[in-house]
Amino acid sequence: MNRLEMQQEVSFRLNFTEGSADQDFTTTRLQKLIQQSYNKLVERAKLVGTRRQFLDASADITWAASAQQLELPEALLNKTIVDIYDVTNGEPGYPLVVANDGLSAGDMFWYDRETLQWSTVDGPSSARTLRLYYVATAEELSLDNSTPRLIPPQFHELIVWDAAILGRQIADEGAPESWLYERNEMWLDFAKFVALGKPLSDTPRIRPPLSEDSDWMY
Repeated sequence: MNRLEMQQEVSFRLNFTEGSADQDFTTTRLQKLIQQSYNKLVERAKLVGTRRQFLDASADITWAASAQQLELPEALLNKTIVDIYDVTNGEPGYPLVVANDGLSAGDMFWYDRETLQWSTVDGPSSARTLRLYYVATAEELSLDNSTPRLIPPQFHELIVWDAAILGRQIADEGAPESWLYERNEMWLDFAKFVALGKPLSDTPRIRPPLSEDSDWMY
């Protein structure tokens, strides 16, 4: 379901009629309920699933030759980065080891929360292309045809039930037990699905042998 279809389903459950007077809801509020439920369900699912299920990747970034440090793009500053791959020579690339500091074994280390450092001495001898993998967050469903990317279609009804229950709570009304039961049963099914650990990306990420002229530190 897209946002409009979910909105229509939530409206039906809450007996919302657009344009009618004396209602607890508006179209904008219904859309916010859907977004809030989507955000909440994704964050909750991260606690029961594996990291692979919610893995996203950045656009590839370049580490310039001889540059000792690399400042992260603004789009990555608030991301939870879990893997860094060298894809200079193509897919699948090499997973890199990020050390705790410049004295520990690894390919690089964090100089601060926004900057990676190659070594305590110098930078790479040639430009390197890096791909950073991070934990995904629920995207904004800003259009009527927006579809929740991190929850599969077979579980979109879960967002509908959760949004309807949240709407009843905001209206200071208790949701029927049957609604809670339906939402909880769907949540259990979704949690089981997430626990399988299916990754978002189909890109294989197996490390081939390093060449003798590799710049990476070992």
